[in-house]
Amino acid sequence: MFRIALGVTILASLARVAAADVCVTLDEARDTLAPEDRKAAMISFGQALSKNGVAVTNANCTETYTVYNVKLGDTITVYVNGPTGNREARASKLDELPLVYEQIAHSLVTGQPLVTGGGNIDRTNATNDQMAPRRAASDNLKFVRLGYGAVTGSKTTTGPAFGIGYRYELDALAIEVSAFNLIVASDSSSSGNGAGVTGDWIRLSAYRYQNPIGDDSVYFGGGVGWGANAVYDSSTHYAGSGIEGHAIAGYEMLRSSTIRIFGEADLTLPFYKSNGTDPSGNSSSRYIPSMSLQIGIGWGKSNTVAVVNR
Repeated sequence: MFRIALGVTILASLARVAAADVCVTLDEARDTLAPEDRKAAMISFGQALSKNGVAVTNANCTETYTVYNVKLGDTITVYVNGPTGNREARASKLDELPLVYEQIAHSLVTGQPLVTGGGNIDRTNATNDQMAPRRAASDNLKFVRLGYGAVTGSKTTTGPAFGIGYRYELDALAIEVSAFNLIVASDSSSSGNGAGVTGDWIRLSAYRYQNPIGDDSVYFGGGVGWGANAVYDSSTHYAGSGIEGHAIAGYEMLRSSTIRIFGEADLTLPFYKSNGTDPSGNSSSRYIPSMSLQIGIGWGKSNTVAVVNR
């Protein structure tokens, strides 16, 4: 019985040691909210932490979150210094402070960056600025791209590559729908070996930007499309169609404007083999991947009207 009691006491002591005593403090020297709003703001931030699994005790502080709010006109910029780093966000009016606090708390607890697409925003805490972002550029882009590609079989043949599409960009993420992404293999021999066309008719892709709020950024992603190929390889005409996977890497510039320029490398890996019959009637199949390097130009419509109408 004594051992059981001792074990319970030890476990309770360990639990008290493991549980962090979290405090929320206001940097009054920097905070510019009215005195009657400061207490409400601190309670709201404490509730935001609680919603994200951090219980605020405001006693025996082992972890401290320091908050201050700077109001200029109607806009309030929130600064938080916590155990896992610093965060800064903006509310367009006082009523939006609880929404911004929830996003900051989630970002600090999970370690996710405080950017659109970072996982901190949901249907309950989106602010006006996030629903109509203040930026000079439109993120709804139409684009064309042109470059050179290579098709592999028993030999590698090259030719022009091109495509058209539509890309919707957030800060960190982008979704793209494109069509007629084709490589025309044109460096064939006099007998026609190596000539042909490969590509996908329609493709859905997703990208992640490494510098989400920068004017230029490297990005990586992938896609899946429905495509086909029809090429001559060693006097045999191969043809096939089906689903194709894509591994994509690129570099995009002018992200704060209504015009974008990007360079992109695309490795296409079909999920099918192409079948062919040679002049003697013998049937065979080949796996025909391809790769392209292209330069693209995108343009979009500015969201200035949406921002002004707010």
